[in-house]
Amino acid sequence: MLSDEEVKQVLNDEVIPCWQMVREVPKVTIDFGGGRVLKRTLVGNTVMYLCTPDGRVIDALPGVYTPNDFLAEVRPGLDAFKAGRTKELHTTLLKETVRSEQIRVSMSKSYVESPLLEALGVKPTVRDDGALVKTESGSTDKVIERLARLITDVSKQPKSSDDVLRESGVPEGADGSEIVAEDSRNNRRFLRPAIHLYLSQFEVAPAPAEITEDIFSKMFEIDLKDPYLGLAKAIPGTPGGG
Repeated sequence: MLSDEEVKQVLNDEVIPCWQMVREVPKVTIDFGGGRVLKRTLVGNTVMYLCTPDGRVIDALPGVYTPNDFLAEVRPGLDAFKAGRTKELHTTLLKETVRSEQIRVSMSKSYVESPLLEALGVKPTVRDDGALVKTESGSTDKVIERLARLITDVSKQPKSSDDVLRESGVPEGADGSEIVAEDSRNNRRFLRPAIHLYLSQFEVAPAPAEITEDIFSKMFEIDLKDPYLGLAKAIPGTPGGG
């Protein structure tokens, strides 16, 4: 994504990019013998923050995105900051997301399930005044948990690249970049509404340090304080390991 020309233009012209590692990413090495060694990281993830000059969070993009998805998601926050309208940004974006989903469902010729509306506890009914028609949805944390679960239930199942491509409806022969595109679509559909709901709770915009652990925990089910990042049960010799 960062090598895309349009993304580079936004990053160079409209923001000051910076980067921070919140903790080391665990790495695994598998020695197959005969000089064949596989090294890779495990359970790493990322959150991109759009911040004001004094370091307050305007928006957050958890996970990976294609260039087009990133540009579509970051633009409302950039425009809201320039116009001085960041206060209601996430409430507005959440309503727009719900309304778009309600329209999609209502225009279908047959019954269409909407995991997004179900997780949000919102009826698939479009209101002319734009108000959300809510069912019993529970606390905000419970709603965010349901939205994040829609991602983690899929991502934590063992699948080959062929499985992912087939389930995505991608033509045979497509390359692995479609796996990233599928992650991006799911992040836009489920994690971004969770972020809108999460950030809309704050009266004063938080700093990244105030919410990073919370976002990793709620959105990715990754406890940054856990030295084994949830892998202890699978690693012999660790507490709870086999």
